[in-house]
Amino acid sequence: MAKRLGEIGIFQCVISGGEPTILGDSLIEIMEILDGYNIKFIFISNGFLLDEKFIKKLSKFKYTWFQISIDGSRPELHNYVRGVNCWEEAIRAANLVKRAGLPLVISHAVVKKNYLYLDEMIDLSYLLGASRMMTGPFTYTGRALINGDELELSKEEKIKVYDLIAEKAEKYKGQMEVLASAEEPVGLRVKASEVNGVMLVRPNGDVKIDCIAPFKIGNVLEEDIYIQYGIVLAEMYGNIRESLSM
Repeated sequence: MAKRLGEIGIFQCVISGGEPTILGDSLIEIMEILDGYNIKFIFISNGFLLDEKFIKKLSKFKYTWFQISIDGSRPELHNYVRGVNCWEEAIRAANLVKRAGLPLVISHAVVKKNYLYLDEMIDLSYLLGASRMMTGPFTYTGRALINGDELELSKEEKIKVYDLIAEKAEKYKGQMEVLASAEEPVGLRVKASEVNGVMLVRPNGDVKIDCIAPFKIGNVLEEDIYIQYGIVLAEMYGNIRESLSM
């Protein structure tokens, strides 16, 4: 499928999961195929399996950014959100990414347990050398689907979070971007109003327009990926024509 994507002419590929690094050298082989078509990557990882050897293999590719998820400025906070003891591995991975000269981005999910430490987490991202820190209330994916009730912030807590993000964005202006991630309902409304330029392929072959859309448009195990890509392109150009006719 990687070769087919290269033939189609995509210019950027997001490597995510789950956790992509569990593929080991198979992941490198996939990326080498895509790299042969001069495709850039966005890499998203929890950092657990990233060591110096793996980072060295990954550093030969071109990246728009390389994202490490850190959900707490302190071990007990991150480990609570992640469900396993893995804070030290995430911090180590961020340091390795930065030392390798890759464009480090930190993502951080804000939940009831860690929201009072967001100030500290943003400062930590800067100290780690991140060029961007993306944060906001968690989304209902993965483990959050099971534990959502104990994770979700109140309306008042969300307001405090967004106020702090705005304050920190001003503080680190010109040094590190501090961006607020959109909550699912807002993200879906924005997505519906814009031209779509994304095709997401799940490990089971399902094709979606992004990671939070509640529907799929096909499956690459059932139809050639070029057909799915054509569906996305048809929607994109249809939206362009519609906007031009207004």
